Amino acid sequence: MVRAAQVIKYVAFGLMAAFVTLGSLFIAGYAFDDPGGWTAVGMTAAWLVPLLGLTFVAYKWPSAAVWVLGGALVLLVGSYGWYSLDTEWWRDLMDESGPVLGISAFALGLPMAVLGLRRPLTAGLLLMAAAVSPYVVFLSSVSYEPWRGLAASLTTSSTIACVPVLGTGLLFLLSALLGRLGKPTPATPPPDGPQAPIAVGAPGGGGQA
Repeated sequence: MVRAAQVIKYVAFGLMAAFVTLGSLFIAGYAFDDPGGWTAVGMTAAWLVPLLGLTFVAYKWPSAAVWVLGGALVLLVGSYGWYSLDTEWWRDLMDESGPVLGISAFALGLPMAVLGLRRPLTAGLLLMAAAVSPYVVFLSSVSYEPWRGLAASLTTSSTIACVPVLGTGLLFLLSALLGRLGKPTPATPPPDGPQAPIAVGAPGGGGQA
C-alpha cells in the first residue's frame, strides 16, 4: 500500500502541474491578446509571481507553507464572502482587471500540490477546501432560491476550473489514507518481569559439568 500511496501522490502532483501549466499559458495568452503590452505583463506578474513564490515556500519550508497557504485560503474564502455581499463592486473590478477571484484560487493550486509531496493529507484538505469553499459561501449568503442559482453556477468556467483542484485533492487524501494503512505495526515490547534462572551447568550458565 505504501508504494501505491507514492504512485497516487505523484500522479496527483503531475495532474496539477499539467493543469497549472496549461492554465498559465491560457491566462497569459488572453492577457497579451487584450489588453496586451506592458499592461499584460503587469497583470500576468500579479498572479505568476505569488504562484512561484508560494511554490518555492512549499518546496523549501513545508511546515511554514502550511500556515502561509492556510492563511491565503482564509483570505480567498473571505473574498468570496465579500463578493456575495457586494457583487456589483466585484463585477466592476473584474470587468477592468479580469477574473481576480478565479485566478487567485488558480494560483494556490501548484503550491498546495508541491506541499502534497511531503504532506499529502494537509494538501488534500487544503485543495478540497479551495474547490468547495466558493459554493459553501454562496449557499450561506443567498436566501432566495439558492439551489437554482447553485445549479446555474455549476456550468460556469470557474466551476470547470475547480474540477482538477477537487480531483487532485481527493487523490492526495487517498494517498495519505493508503500511506497510513501501509505503515507496519510496531512490535510489542516484551513484558517487564523477572527472568527465568539459568540452570547450573547449562550452556552459557557459567557452571561446571
